[in-house]
Amino acid sequence: MAAEDRHLTHADRVVAVLQGITWPDGIKSDEINRREDLFTSMAPSRGIHVIPMEEQFGNGVAQKTDVRYRVMVVRVMPTDTHQRAGLNYRSRFRNLTRSALHEQRIMTDGSCEIITKIKPSTMRFPEEWRKRNLDISAIEATTLIRELY
Repeated sequence: MAAEDRHLTHADRVVAVLQGITWPDGIKSDEINRREDLFTSMAPSRGIHVIPMEEQFGNGVAQKTDVRYRVMVVRVMPTDTHQRAGLNYRSRFRNLTRSALHEQRIMTDGSCEIITKIKPSTMRFPEEWRKRNLDISAIEATTLIRELY
């Protein structure tokens, strides 16, 4: 069984890793946070939001099970009137996030972490957000941890 609050610990660790990056579009470390209510708000605020998602369980064997802790990393910025600059910042967000998290071990809690993987998000955002001229990009980060149950 998954550790009761490890999904939150995982999300907080992703936040800490992302806060250590110098973002080219000027996002500051205090604009990077964990949000569990992002999709209930009318429009998200500027910054990078780490949203814990439901964990996935693998096959258990020898009183161990693999648990995938997932978060959605969402970058929200006002739409840049210079489309090329906006595309560049979005691309840099994806590349920097990938280099910081993909195929890394990011947890510091002594867990039996296997690896963290990154993949593009297929998440659909509310139409109201698009009407507010927000540039939104998202990446899913999954950390595989082998846990005793």
